[in-house]
Amino acid sequence: LTGDLAEGERQLTRMIEIATATGNHFAVITARAQLAILALERGDDDGARIQLALAQPTENIEDYHGYIHFALIAATEARVESRAGNAKEAIAALAVCQRLRPLLTRAIPWYAVQTLLEMAEAYCDLGEVNAARAVLLDAVEIARYRPDLGTHGERVSQLQAKSRSRDGDHLV
Repeated sequence: LTGDLAEGERQLTRMIEIATATGNHFAVITARAQLAILALERGDDDGARIQLALAQPTENIEDYHGYIHFALIAATEARVESRAGNAKEAIAALAVCQRLRPLLTRAIPWYAVQTLLEMAEAYCDLGEVNAARAVLLDAVEIARYRPDLGTHGERVSQLQAKSRSRDGDHLV
């Protein structure tokens, strides 16, 4: 949230160690999603894929699709797939996000906004401008009530600008 990627990566790695030792699967899922996002920020799509693979539950994955913790994993997966040009897989991951979208509220503002931003990025990559804008409206609404969201507030503004700059049906 503060923009210090190296420190964030260190803290998330430590969190995974502790969460794994204590059996907190949801904390591991969230931390792995965060590490995947950091990898994307570095331009390391393969690293993001590795983190996403490590975040997946080893059994009964369908059981996790109803939990809010899975929303960030699905949104990040959508972003990875959309960047790779795998529209079908990205859309499938975004469908999981859409099912969980009613849970993305200001009750957990940083998580909700971050998930919505990853969804918006994936929609932008797919050229789905209106879908990106709809998701961003939710993020803006949450940020209005909870303005101190670190770098997420800046990303909301950046993505709004990106969604306004259009070249035909695709974002530039």
